[in-house]
Amino acid sequence: MNAETWIALAAVVIAVAAAVVSIHQAKTAKDSARAAQEQVVAAKEANQLTRQQMAQQAMQERHQAAEAEQASQREAEKVRVELGGNGGSLTVRIANHS
Repeated sequence: MNAETWIALAAVVIAVAAAVVSIHQAKTAKDSARAAQEQVVAAKEANQLTRQQMAQQAMQERHQAAEAEQASQREAEKVRVELGGNGGSLTVRIANHS
C-alpha cells in the first residue's frame, strides 16, 4: 500500500467517526427535546392542580364563612330585648335565651 491509500483510508476512518459522533449528538438532542417536552407537560399539570386546589380552598373558606355567619345569626336570634317603663323610669331587659 502506498501513502495515498493510507491517506484515503485515514480519511474514511475520520469520516465514519465524525458520522458516529453526529448521530450520537442528534440522538442526545432528541432525548433532550423529549425530556423538555415532558417537563412542560408536567409543569402544566402541576399548574392545573394548583389552580384546582386554590379554587377548592376558596370554596371551603366561603362555606366556612357562611356557616359562621349562620351560627352568629342563630345566636343573635336567641337574644331578647324588652323595654318597659312606668312614669319617669325606663327599664331595659336583655336576655340570651340560649
